Amino acid sequence: MQSNIKKVIKYFRDSIKKSSMGVLALLLLCISVVMLSSACSLVKVEKDYNVDISSSDQYEELDESLADIEQATDKLSDLIDITSPSHIPEPTKDPVEAPATTLETENEDNQEPISNGEAAQEPTAAPTKEPTKAPTIEPTKKPTKKPTKAPTPTPSPTKVPSLAPPIVDSKYSKEASDILEKIISKGMSDVEKIKAVHDYIVVNTKYDIEGFNQGNLPRSAYTEEGVLINGKAVCQGYAETFGLFMDLLDIESKMVIGTELNNGLGHAWNMVSIDDKWYHIDVTWDDPVPDQGDKIQYKYFLIRDEDISKDHKWVKNDYPKCNSSDYLYYIYKDFIVDSIDDVEEKFMEQYDNGLREITLLYPEPGMPDFSFMHNYDYLWKKDDGGGMKIDYSYYPVWPLGDYYVLTVLME
Repeated sequence: MQSNIKKVIKYFRDSIKKSSMGVLALLLLCISVVMLSSACSLVKVEKDYNVDISSSDQYEELDESLADIEQATDKLSDLIDITSPSHIPEPTKDPVEAPATTLETENEDNQEPISNGEAAQEPTAAPTKEPTKAPTIEPTKKPTKKPTKAPTPTPSPTKVPSLAPPIVDSKYSKEASDILEKIISKGMSDVEKIKAVHDYIVVNTKYDIEGFNQGNLPRSAYTEEGVLINGKAVCQGYAETFGLFMDLLDIESKMVIGTELNNGLGHAWNMVSIDDKWYHIDVTWDDPVPDQGDKIQYKYFLIRDEDISKDHKWVKNDYPKCNSSDYLYYIYKDFIVDSIDDVEEKFMEQYDNGLREITLLYPEPGMPDFSFMHNYDYLWKKDDGGGMKIDYSYYPVWPLGDYYVLTVLME
């Protein structure tokens, strides 16, 4: 009997651990325990009170109880065999995640899936049990593991380095690029490039004073075509062309729209940035009128607000401030003297070096005394009457920062 009891208990223990029908087995175990308890009570009576029940009705009832227990055990054994895990198909090791109720697509940035009409859910931990509902549709694409937190994008640099020239949307980019190949050399600084462009426009462009005075300026005079194709333009054409060159050189610039203080007429010029500092540059007013060929002025080359405001007017709040004097004397740094009375040495130095456009900067206003020229015989030339003369002319003296500038043209 004890072996049968152990057998029953063993089956129940295994069935509870392994079978999905452990509850039913537990119920049957309880019934059997009640039956065994009745049988055991009879045995206890026989032992405690020394009663012989071997031939009594109780003994027959014990035999019937034991027989019932054995029969229940056999049935329970069959039931346990049926509900054993060996008859239940094991889940696949990699269960397929049930597809969402709505169609999901993956966005271009490979971030959170986009759900049609439903908010995307945060990913959860993998289930520890078999899903209660098997998937009905096999996904067409193996889902990728989603991060629990979107990765922080790497910030792009403020300026992308590139060896390729900047893309400039202009009808005359080809003509301007061809010119730059001739006038710009490797190793030039930005200020040297700006000067090369300034000089090219002045030398190769005539201000269309006739068309302006007659009121019949062609449309090309206001565009790059006037400078690059026709060689004749007005201030807007000068400024547009300078801006195109700066774009191709990847130097920041702006075209300024303002007026001339002398007559109130509209005027255009440029601002240009060097080392994050802004400067005015008026190529038009550095080109003498009438045209003088290769004669170039630098009165309006990389100057400040306070310098250009003497004869230019613009809405200052619409443009950067130009307060730097870093390049104010860039062109004239070798022509500065301590006094208006000390111009002779600098004057003759330039002449002897082959210059015929001589520039002098001195701290006082007025004209210097040029009588020292009489001491240099090679400055004298014969005139038409057979006499000797020293022939020269000059531009009006104009202020530049702490100095006054005089440009003398020698014949």
